[in-house]
Amino acid sequence: MFKKILFSTAVFIIGLTMSAQAHQVIANSVGKNKFEVKFWAHDKFESYSSEQLLGAKAYDENLNRIKTGIAYNYNDVKKAPEVLTEKAPAIITMFFDANYWVQTDDGYIVGDKVKTKGIVFDAIKSIKIGKTYFSWNEKFLNPIGLKLEVIALKNPLEVKVGESLPVLVLKDGKPLEGAGFETAKDDLKTVTNKFGIALIPIKEKGLNIIAAKSAEPIFTDPKAERLLIQSSISFEVK
Repeated sequence: MFKKILFSTAVFIIGLTMSAQAHQVIANSVGKNKFEVKFWAHDKFESYSSEQLLGAKAYDENLNRIKTGIAYNYNDVKKAPEVLTEKAPAIITMFFDANYWVQTDDGYIVGDKVKTKGIVFDAIKSIKIGKTYFSWNEKFLNPIGLKLEVIALKNPLEVKVGESLPVLVLKDGKPLEGAGFETAKDDLKTVTNKFGIALIPIKEKGLNIIAAKSAEPIFTDPKAERLLIQSSISFEVK
């Protein structure tokens, strides 16, 4: 019985890796200084509740903040929230609540441990941080100051299919060693070195998403045991 539980737990952990794969937020231009926040899941965009978008910020090419507002569109379930900026941004960052997840005999499912019946093997709170590049400047090698941040170490808008993009991962402003990655379609075996740097292969044209993963214990939330943060950069490859 104990071996069976251990085997089931291992399967569930693999399931979490797969279910967490490529669930990220990006900003997509839909007009002059207007951007739709979209939720990418595996190989397509999916709808979400407007309240899941926790916030968004825009920056110019000098990394100065641009006045930014959000049209949440709470009364239109078919329309995603829109980010409105005072002028054309070079970068937009987004913060997204991906809900509570618990690991039960049925695998990882949306829910919290307080309301879950039966045995709970794991309970997480999932947060997504997205950074979309629209242009490039050498100043983007500097951090914005995100809790978990991925920084492209060369212009991602000029990278070609078959090349690799060097990235730096910071957590609380410090290089994060051993951070894992996912792309728009794959979980990668690549992890950051002791300097927080990794080379990410670029495999296809169009939208590319590169996300780093980090988890830490939670001691103040009765609904979860761990905080899972995934922070991504997104950009278009020509």
